[in-house]
Amino acid sequence: MAEYATAMSQYRECVEWVFGKIGNLWPFVTDVTRKMTGSRATSKEDWVAALLTNFHTCRYGGVANSYFNTTPPTMQEYRNMYSVGGAQVQGTIAVEADH
Repeated sequence: MAEYATAMSQYRECVEWVFGKIGNLWPFVTDVTRKMTGSRATSKEDWVAALLTNFHTCRYGGVANSYFNTTPPTMQEYRNMYSVGGAQVQGTIAVEADH
């Protein structure tokens, strides 16, 4: 088990880097006072912050790219990799707002 934990530690650090980047780019996401249950659509805010952070990483790279000596995908490649609601993302990405 100790070997597994040691091997996985480098990946755990990378995940922490991503959360740190999200917090640095979008400080409101990590503001605990905004996370009161039922007060707002915090999960949507988190999702949008993560999506925008991914776009930022596509454009400017990130710590994990340097650490693993990789290049991030272009925004077009990233957009084409994922689907939203079971449908392949096409055209512009729209975020559904609460009404």
